[in-house]
Amino acid sequence: MSDTGADTGAEDAQESSVEENAGGDETGESGAGLENALRRLKDENKGLKSRLSSFEAQVEEDRKASMTDHEKALEEARLAGFQEATDSQRVEVLQAKVVAAAAAAGYADPADAPGLLGKGLSELGDDKAINSAVESLAEKKPYLLAAREKPPEFEQGQQGKTRTDGDWLRRTMLKR
Repeated sequence: MSDTGADTGAEDAQESSVEENAGGDETGESGAGLENALRRLKDENKGLKSRLSSFEAQVEEDRKASMTDHEKALEEARLAGFQEATDSQRVEVLQAKVVAAAAAAGYADPADAPGLLGKGLSELGDDKAINSAVESLAEKKPYLLAAREKPPEFEQGQQGKTRTDGDWLRRTMLKR
């Protein structure tokens, strides 16, 4: 109980010194006092955060120690399911990013890009790595890119002047 009173007295002294510095003169002493108070509060905050994390860790250890075998098996299964779902979703997001990068690079069929990258897809982390992988694939296999130029059009059918001297059947019959 005396310990609590000592802490309260120290806190009151700190508060009064902060209040005095806040109302200080215009020579800049109030700024230095406020900076010191802020630094002190930040240090105190760090200490409290570390104490909180150690208490949370202790509570988690106590919870795990008091679990039955059935509860432990349920927890492990829940964590395994969560990990599997997270991995699956991560792969889907990566595939979507690869398809988008392939479309931007001008692939004829961007949906083929994830399959062509193969197992290396899971190793791609950021957008730069995805873009560079898609570009290197396009350099290795340029036929994957859509045709940039319009191909020449070849007209089919008779070229030149058309004969109008009779119908086709009559001409064919006369040739016999």
